[in-house]
Amino acid sequence: MNLTQLTVENIKQFADNPAQFEAGLLCYETSSIDQFYMSGKRITANVGTQTGLYSVEIQSGGGKVSADCTCGVQDAVCEHRVAVLLYALYGDPNELVGNDPDKVEAIASGSSVASFPDDLEAALREMGVDKLVEIILKFVDEFPEVRHLLLSEVTLSSDLIHLPQKPGGMVSRLKQEI
Repeated sequence: MNLTQLTVENIKQFADNPAQFEAGLLCYETSSIDQFYMSGKRITANVGTQTGLYSVEIQSGGGKVSADCTCGVQDAVCEHRVAVLLYALYGDPNELVGNDPDKVEAIASGSSVASFPDDLEAALREMGVDKLVEIILKFVDEFPEVRHLLLSEVTLSSDLIHLPQKPGGMVSRLKQEI
């Protein structure tokens, strides 16, 4: 299973059985998942439930996936691991799914999230330009490598480009003005 190309089917297979997938889906819907971090081959997150706070770490490599959880379940896949994988696939359930039972059922039945109206796109279109700029600047502060990508997608006005002055250039111009 490739963590960057997750599907519901992958997660169902990982869960080993339908009951464990359902338990993970319920955990995904009702728990708080925070400190979520995902890189190409690794996911870490905390899952807060009514029974406690659990740390989950999932790694992939060589076509295999290993997963650890502090809940104590050994040699099986716990609902916390499944919930973190669903979070990696769909994001925050309160933002994406909300209280729409049809969307929850679609996730459980394996439908693609791509078939839902794009909530993120709708939210971005409703924001003002100033708010979008603020969000993008915060994002670039957190992920500086994105700055180059964003700048490569825009054409800057010559008024915005400040080229460094040549040494002596300013002095020569001032002499001409005098």
